[in-house]
Amino acid sequence: MNTQLLARLPVEQARCRELARQFSAMGSIGCFAAAMIEDALQRADRAIIEGDESAVRRSLDELQSHDSSRQAPIRLVPEESRPAPRPRLAIAVPPVGRRPGRMAQALAA
Repeated sequence: MNTQLLARLPVEQARCRELARQFSAMGSIGCFAAAMIEDALQRADRAIIEGDESAVRRSLDELQSHDSSRQAPIRLVPEESRPAPRPRLAIAVPPVGRRPGRMAQALAA
């Protein structure tokens, strides 16, 4: 069996175990990700015990696919097809004749 695989796999396992702990600490939000990582770690342990080089290689690739960096959110609608934003009500100005100050002046007269 390739000794580099056997040297790199425990390093990835340790990284993924720490990543699973971090996801578990998030609470219910991170439980799914933590379960997926734990599942991958169990498959990696099984591959090492069995000694199958192709299974070890697949496990290493799977563990490396669990990335800890933050990625940009996926946009479901492309930017160019989004409608123009509607004006906010706080910015809109009432018509000139109906401003609160002028209404009070009109009633006083």
